[in-house]
Amino acid sequence: MDPKDVEKLIKKFSKDESLNFLNEERFEFEATLEEIIKVLKSKRLDILDGLAHKEFETQFAEWTGVKHAIFVNSGTAALFCALRAKGIGPGDEVIVPPFTFMATASSVMHTNAMPVFADIELKTYNMDPNDAIKKITPKTKAIIPVHLAGMPADVDPLVEVCKEKGIFLLEDACQSHGAKYKGKMVGAIGDAGCFSFFPSKNMTTGEGGMITTNDDELAEQCRVVRHHGESSWYVFARLGWHLRPTELSAAVGIAQMKVVKSNNRKRQSAWFYLNEQLKDVKGIKVPEVPEYAEPSCNWWGGLLEFEKLGFKDGRSMVNALNRKNAFTKILYPEPLYMTKVFQDGDSFLPYRMPRHKTGLCPNCEEVNKRLIGIDTHPRLMKQHCDFIVERFKAVAAGER
Repeated sequence: MDPKDVEKLIKKFSKDESLNFLNEERFEFEATLEEIIKVLKSKRLDILDGLAHKEFETQFAEWTGVKHAIFVNSGTAALFCALRAKGIGPGDEVIVPPFTFMATASSVMHTNAMPVFADIELKTYNMDPNDAIKKITPKTKAIIPVHLAGMPADVDPLVEVCKEKGIFLLEDACQSHGAKYKGKMVGAIGDAGCFSFFPSKNMTTGEGGMITTNDDELAEQCRVVRHHGESSWYVFARLGWHLRPTELSAAVGIAQMKVVKSNNRKRQSAWFYLNEQLKDVKGIKVPEVPEYAEPSCNWWGGLLEFEKLGFKDGRSMVNALNRKNAFTKILYPEPLYMTKVFQDGDSFLPYRMPRHKTGLCPNCEEVNKRLIGIDTHPRLMKQHCDFIVERFKAVAAGER
């Protein structure tokens, strides 16, 4: 991201003296109500004969810069639907990072394919493309890099390899609406992208998700899978599921399209301000922004250097911060492969999943111990950020 743009964001943010302490309004009420009333007046609440979802899909596709956007009922459904539409299934391997929400890996397991874990980069907390490439085998049919917390992953190396080997490159952009990689929107770089509209994301429909792609056939198959595998009236061309959202959800999405750009700028302002204020505070390492990235700043994540302050672990330092109401939290406390789901082999596979051991992804395991998160929602004001920064400084000075 251009340093001059960052400087402008911080200056503007620093002049704002208003205080809206921890007041996260997740949607604009009047604009949303107007769109919902339109749907109610149409008397079409489902997407089988409604029109709102088509308008939402068109707007989202144009904004992202792709030919097709397919609206589904969650980000998890988007991942699963895209994998299923592409024919990923039993015997296939899909490379994923272990530092992400469970849905990235569980959506693979629900196709009866096997997740294979590639380590992450310490700079961005995203998948290390070099390690992902090392994990490719003849069984690899897809790779899912995650654009975590609004920070684009380095995907160019994967684009080249996936094209060469015929591997499906699916971007998990569930936390990164509007983020750009080398000037191009995430979700428009690989073969397809997936977004979530859960309320914690950069835009919301309450519950919902979106698949983006330039592939006409993949888009058509996603629509078929979304509605029970029905390709035309009572013609069930393949096994599908009920992954449809409602027209009311689409109405909320249309209203959100009007403010997502301005809300992203507000998130960026708070994110870069926190970075600037915390960069010299002992005990915390602020995140870096690669030259290729323009993040959409879903949440701010720094690494705790708890040893420097005499804490035995990250949890102890977080507890000290939160006793002072710093409103911080540890995110992803263990790699996915060490969670009970994977350790117990809870899946539909006809064979037992491998029980992974500590040391599989050392970068991830180190970040699991240290990453601390702060929500950077659009209503986060300067005084709120200053309050948090002062708590970090107090703990760094020895207050407990």
